Amino acid sequence: MITWCPNPKGLVQRGRSWAYSLLAPASSTPLASGRRPVTEAYLDQLRVLGLKISQPYRTLLKVTDEEKDYVRKLFSRAQIRPDEKVAVLTPGASWPAKHWPLERFAELGYRLKAEGFRIISIFGPKDQELAEKFQDQMDKDWIFLNQPSLRGLMAFIEAADVLVSNDAGPMHVGPAVGTPTLGIFGPGEPEVWFPYSSPHRIVYEEVPCGHCGLDRCPLMACMDRVSAEKVASLVFQTVRENPIKSR
Repeated sequence: MITWCPNPKGLVQRGRSWAYSLLAPASSTPLASGRRPVTEAYLDQLRVLGLKISQPYRTLLKVTDEEKDYVRKLFSRAQIRPDEKVAVLTPGASWPAKHWPLERFAELGYRLKAEGFRIISIFGPKDQELAEKFQDQMDKDWIFLNQPSLRGLMAFIEAADVLVSNDAGPMHVGPAVGTPTLGIFGPGEPEVWFPYSSPHRIVYEEVPCGHCGLDRCPLMACMDRVSAEKVASLVFQTVRENPIKSR
């Protein structure tokens, strides 16, 4: 019989342990901060069942050949050459406090364009107001995708040379489809929610009130300190270190 079993050493990811009747004990060493990557906490549920987890491990999403062909055709219509660098920007996020300022995303796009990048901006179904504001600021030759399907989101991110995303769902799609990803963090905990290594990068500026976990914030000091110049520099470095994708 499964009974309620509160255990402070179980799957504790800020308020989640109450949802489980059986808790998996932590089986990996915490980081210096005392936190553990969320992937380790989830894998504990497999380990407690006796399943062996081999390292290194990574998330994986498969884009089909048909989906890749669709994106290639759209790129051709948009006159994106095979040798051009492509950056995907996803300015949306579920929490208001996780939004890097929209004007910074636009500034980033113009900085990347000046260095020969083609820009694709993608917005989700809850980003309608944000998408409309971004359209007013974006360049005319950027590709604007509003509410693509999940498979479409995967396909366009997979075809890009780099993804720049807030701490939101698309940020996790990038590493899973093999696209170098920059995750912009504010109130979240990068060491917990960005369990990815090179070529992926965390973008975060330390502030006294960091890692607050707030949905909304009157100050947004952590996000305000992240400049478009810094993010552009990290994009350039990332692309220099990784070959341009063949399309």
